[in-house]
Amino acid sequence: ASLPGITGIVAYFCAKISQKRLSFCLNLHDALKRWLNLKFELMMELNKMILIRYPILENIAGVEAFTTTRMGGSSEGNYSSLNMGFHSGDNPERVRANRERVGKQLSVEADKMIFPKQTHSAHVKMIDEAFFALSPVDKTLFLADTDALVTQLPHVCIAVKTADCVPVLLFDPVHAVAAAIHAGWRGTLQQIVRLTVETM
Repeated sequence: ASLPGITGIVAYFCAKISQKRLSFCLNLHDALKRWLNLKFELMMELNKMILIRYPILENIAGVEAFTTTRMGGSSEGNYSSLNMGFHSGDNPERVRANRERVGKQLSVEADKMIFPKQTHSAHVKMIDEAFFALSPVDKTLFLADTDALVTQLPHVCIAVKTADCVPVLLFDPVHAVAAAIHAGWRGTLQQIVRLTVETM
């Protein structure tokens, strides 16, 4: 469960092998799965924050594109450990602490890390100076039922949360506009990526 993509690929490969070699392949699959889980558990034990960065955007000055993992946070149990979602049922103080840890890594203030309340919609919102002038309650209302964010503001992190949906990160270097999109199958059918590009 910790690394389903890699395990899934190995399992698919095993299914394509002849029956004669199937038992060897299954043993290899089990050994690899145990090794991956052991490595994952070791990383969890060390609890070191890992931010996965994307080389395609590394050459653009002033742009940080990244994905967090579960490691490096303060949440416990099912939420361990770097849970970033206030709507998940986790302790809000731990979520706030996790966001502050990520913000420190990115040199971004925690209150400048903006997450929409995702609902598999095709709704796109612009994060501008007017947004930051809103009250906390109005900010929450503004971000409700939203699955993509766009901004031109520097030192602001726009982000989406994904499990099995696709995160899409866009940047227009001509107009210095960034976007973060939560593209599940419902949003994709509603052309959320196209709508976000048009908003940019």
